[in-house]
Amino acid sequence: DGSARYAETRLGLLAGAAGCSARADPERTWTALLEQLWNLTTIPGTSRDAYYAVGAAEGFVLDCLGADWKTAVLPGGRALEDLLADAVGVP
Repeated sequence: DGSARYAETRLGLLAGAAGCSARADPERTWTALLEQLWNLTTIPGTSRDAYYAVGAAEGFVLDCLGADWKTAVLPGGRALEDLLADAVGVP
């Protein structure tokens, strides 16, 4: 799901920034996600895989908003869309 794709991308960014040669460099990792978001039809797999990329993007937006969202998603299973709406004050 989106939170798993977020975690995978975030881990790639952190590992690359730490110099781990087993992962792609952070710029390529970030660019790959942005390119998929720009054109969701380029994502391999099913249409469900596009939602994973969008969910990852929602996680990064929540990070930028300073929202403490990770504990609400992982054990509780709240939807990223709902957390994003809460973070920006949308009822």
